[in-house]
Amino acid sequence: MSDINLPVSKIFLVLTLEIANALDYATTKVALEKGLEEANPLAKAIMKWGWKKYQLLKFLLPQVLVAYALSSEDPYYVNQASLAISSLAFGYAAINNLLIIRGLP
Repeated sequence: MSDINLPVSKIFLVLTLEIANALDYATTKVALEKGLEEANPLAKAIMKWGWKKYQLLKFLLPQVLVAYALSSEDPYYVNQASLAISSLAFGYAAINNLLIIRGLP
């Protein structure tokens, strides 16, 4: 059995990505249940295919990024930057959703 040696920074970024994505999903679901519309045109188009397909893509696509980031060499920190940018995007979306749900601009 081979030893897996992951930098703490990658573990932190993966956990941040997973939490931010889950918060984005949860706040999107609440907003939609309150009758608000999805603002992201890509997510909106996927939702037209059906909620289950949206859920599948919402949680599967980030896992592809995570798997690649954890399994490949990253001498220039490109994978870590991708994880950080994705985490920021999901986090921003979740905060934006919360503000909209609360009726703030």
